[in-house]
Amino acid sequence: MGIEFRAIDSKDTKELAYFFGSLSDESLEWQNHFGKANDLSLAQHLAENLTANPVWQKGFVASGPYGVSHHGFNATVRESVIVAYGWLDLGQKETQKYTCSLGIVVTDTYQNKGIGTQLTKFMIEEARKLGMRKIWLNCYRTNQRAFKMYEKLGFKIEGIFQKQEWTKDNVPLDLYSLALFL
Repeated sequence: MGIEFRAIDSKDTKELAYFFGSLSDESLEWQNHFGKANDLSLAQHLAENLTANPVWQKGFVASGPYGVSHHGFNATVRESVIVAYGWLDLGQKETQKYTCSLGIVVTDTYQNKGIGTQLTKFMIEEARKLGMRKIWLNCYRTNQRAFKMYEKLGFKIEGIFQKQEWTKDNVPLDLYSLALFL
């Protein structure tokens, strides 16, 4: 498929805005880190903030050689398209200097193709290079695809937050807290 994994930079702002604008409501429901990022103005603002490279966060993308991105108003075909975004939030306190959190989101048309697994493996190696000793994340109990992927990569359940969040239909959601020790 020719997918490239790399750190984001300031040149990715426009493409990253298209990526967030292309996410379905369902993908955003699983990945609440971004809120309603498929609104194009919010997607642009989010992309600008992420590509500013804050010290505490490292962003990574998976991009493919071609693709169609539906970003609110029209579809555009480009030579390269961001198909996934991931981040490592680095501990901001001295006592957390060896711990980071991880998150990913893959655009709908590229889900179930192994890209999330590959991007997560890439970010685990980046965390090792940064000297991290622990990576943790939260995963909805109902998101079994993601949970099974994390489990295959060696993440273990540290705890379960029962009724931590509620859906728009007022259904309680439990969260797994998972960790990988490097």
